[in-house]
Amino acid sequence: MTSHKVYKLRVPRPQYDRITEAFKLRKESYFISFDPETDMITFKVTESQRKKWTYDYHLKTMFLEENIESYTV
Repeated sequence: MTSHKVYKLRVPRPQYDRITEAFKLRKESYFISFDPETDMITFKVTESQRKKWTYDYHLKTMFLEENIESYTV
């Protein structure tokens, strides 16, 4: 059974750029908002994406279950 959980995450803009490049994502598909004062991006990922990304990519530590909450809004 597929989980429908969606995470709302907040990271610095350069980190968001690295994530979208590493995972070959269309930025606008995940983007929620940008705060120009803090240069932070809020975006969303699903539970199935989070699980997949913990196995396949160099940014995986961010998406591990024990770490993702520190980015959650």
